[in-house]
Amino acid sequence: MATGKESDKELASQYKSRKFYIVKLIDRDHEEDGPKFWRFKHNYKNDGILDKIIPIWRNKGDVTDADKGRDLIIQLVKAKTPKGKEYTTVSTIMYDDPTPVHEDAAQAKAWIEDPAVWTEVYSRKPVEYLEAIARGETPKWDNDKGGYVYGNDTEETTSFGGNKKDTPIMEDPQANDEPDGDLPF
Repeated sequence: MATGKESDKELASQYKSRKFYIVKLIDRDHEEDGPKFWRFKHNYKNDGILDKIIPIWRNKGDVTDADKGRDLIIQLVKAKTPKGKEYTTVSTIMYDDPTPVHEDAAQAKAWIEDPAVWTEVYSRKPVEYLEAIARGETPKWDNDKGGYVYGNDTEETTSFGGNKKDTPIMEDPQANDEPDGDLPF
């Protein structure tokens, strides 16, 4: 980002941290699965998923209340990028009438007191993971080591992603230039 080059900014934008929200919920189409976690991105244009839920919360009350909360009905649609790649997006979020989380009090209590936390589903990756990706490698989980494998420290380095032959070599265009005046840069 600091170089000011558009190509560098585009490359760096792939590695920016992004804000996400994680919500514990019950999927009414698959109640047998119990509580699930839904992760969605923050939208800086104020037209994201949370921006569609907040007005319902303000106007209709706490949608998360176990006794008087509301089911949210989410309509998904397929959209295309300018390059033709398809992705799923939330087009509308509607609300249902206030109802308890489940008719059976014992089932409702079990869901509410479920000890699962989001970190069991969405894990944090170590710094080395991101560094390996930046080098063009694909980190691979190794059950024997109980961690990610990025390559080894011997003379022969293992890379799990990217073909070194296809990777363009970036040369400094000023490497062979003579210095102008007495400035060191």
